Amino acid sequence: MVPDHGFEAIDYLGRTIRLDHANWERHRSRRPEVVPYHDKIPQVLLEPNVVVESAGSRYYYRRGIGAGKFEGVYLKVVVGSIDGVIRTAHFTRTIDQNGDIVHVQNRR
Repeated sequence: MVPDHGFEAIDYLGRTIRLDHANWERHRSRRPEVVPYHDKIPQVLLEPNVVVESAGSRYYYRRGIGAGKFEGVYLKVVVGSIDGVIRTAHFTRTIDQNGDIVHVQNRR
């Protein structure tokens, strides 16, 4: 039996965000670099460094998740604004400039 890799998590505003098992299975082949970080996706949602809203999606960014060649880059998680379903996740060096920044993590 194949384990179910879907989950529900809470984001930084208390909203429920969902990753469907079928979507994760597609990611395993399309974004294999993210597979080892599956269990870190809820942390990105709960403790993002930056959140950008654009074109019906929210883009959550968090540094400090990756290792090796992904050390110091953002893990970006894209979530549908209306349905709260994760569309994709991948590593990126930059924050998307097309949209409105709706959250910046306070630095202490």
